[in-house]
Amino acid sequence: QVALLQQQAKVLEQQAAALAGKGVALPALPQPAAVAQVRPPAIAAQKAEPVPAPSPTASPVKAGAPPAAPATLPVAFFGQPAGTYPVHLHSACNGTQKFHLTVLQGLSVGGDGSGSIEVPSSYFGRGLCVIVYTNTALSRVLTTREI
Repeated sequence: QVALLQQQAKVLEQQAAALAGKGVALPALPQPAAVAQVRPPAIAAQKAEPVPAPSPTASPVKAGAPPAAPATLPVAFFGQPAGTYPVHLHSACNGTQKFHLTVLQGLSVGGDGSGSIEVPSSYFGRGLCVIVYTNTALSRVLTTREI
């Protein structure tokens, strides 16, 4: 039982260190030496052998906060005619304005047929769609890219 208590205390210390690294303040946990001295009554009645004190350990290293997600991510396009095109964000991969959410930066496609734009990372993973139009009248879709 003592070994189990020591193991549980170690797990709790590791979890507390991980939470502290994320800026969560927790009350202090009992030291393993104090846990090792707790004996159930049945064991205490027997002749107890001395329990060696735990070796000193370095204080846990506080892990820094995880790196922040980038503010924007690139969306690349290939095989397009050279030029500059208006780009919008829609809730569906459909060029009609009823799905329009916002205007993004224009797409510049080079002579090699490729170009990219930076899109706020908060738009990714939500089933949204980048729509590239052929003209400023938004009358024809050049290409789309689901993000």
